Amino acid sequence: MSESSTGPRPGSAFFRPAGSAAARPAAARRPAAPVGWPGAEALRGLRLATVAAATAAADHVGSGDPLAVDGAAVSALRSELDTLNLSGVVIAGEGEKDEAPMLAAGETFGLGGTAVEIAVDPVDGTRLAAAGEPGAMVVLGVAEPGSFADIGPAYYLQKIVAGPRAPRVSVDAPFGETLAAIAAHRGVLVSELHVAIQDRPRNAELMRIASEVGAHCDFFEHGEVERSLRVLQPDAELDVVAGIGGAPEGLVVAAAVRALGGSMEARFAPQSRSERSRIEAHGLSVDALLGMDELCGGRAAILVSAVTECLIVPGSPLQAVQGKGQDARIWSWSATETSA
Repeated sequence: MSESSTGPRPGSAFFRPAGSAAARPAAARRPAAPVGWPGAEALRGLRLATVAAATAAADHVGSGDPLAVDGAAVSALRSELDTLNLSGVVIAGEGEKDEAPMLAAGETFGLGGTAVEIAVDPVDGTRLAAAGEPGAMVVLGVAEPGSFADIGPAYYLQKIVAGPRAPRVSVDAPFGETLAAIAAHRGVLVSELHVAIQDRPRNAELMRIASEVGAHCDFFEHGEVERSLRVLQPDAELDVVAGIGGAPEGLVVAAAVRALGGSMEARFAPQSRSERSRIEAHGLSVDALLGMDELCGGRAAILVSAVTECLIVPGSPLQAVQGKGQDARIWSWSATETSA
């Protein structure tokens, strides 16, 4: 497969929950689907699982309790996934490093049928949701079996992500040279670029470089996946997202790059000796370069439901969950690679 997708099908809509998955009688469940890429119904089921998680998490928006936000989303997501005619396995589920509720790597779900694997962040921007701030969303990457990289017990990856209008980017290239190459490719000044970097001490050098060249800098606290999705849009206001961030989130973003196009590279970036030791004990090379063929080498889709207002597509924000329970309105968005 090539480094980018050949035909994304992005879209957004709002949904009303159709009731609890646990309440659905077994007789109403459809027979197992044949093995292969999930059909439209299976993808809709995965999307509705993110809707259920967003509905549950919304009850805790503004509560000041991130664990309650995550716990509600995880419980609802797991319950819905178990009703689907899929043979699914979780490859990465964000939450372990923060000791938060999570879908664990290796966890299986579904009633049987089409084999898929997922990388999931039950709520990207948990602290934003707990504070009642925009930028929190349920996000799930789904891919064919064997597609996602084995990140083992890694918590952190060094990543760089750019959209379809930028040249291919490399995590190993000097960051200043990367920005100059993107600007030259677009025919603009480096000072006209928009760069997003998570505001952490581990990213201080990248932040310094972006500031020194005069780029428009978004040094954000939370919401790494949201910004990565924004940079992949055809009319994106962001040009590149870079820095050391969560490893599970990296696989979610890789599914989005596969579905939407663009480029991404990553490398393990352990932040402690114990993390390095765990990665090596798992049989992984800490120095291995992970390109798209390694991060997500098969057909993929990305599915999002907003908890609080999220901006993914320029000019078309996903609204925050409105209402509660079966009367709630939830805004969702997805993109699917159309060929493998």
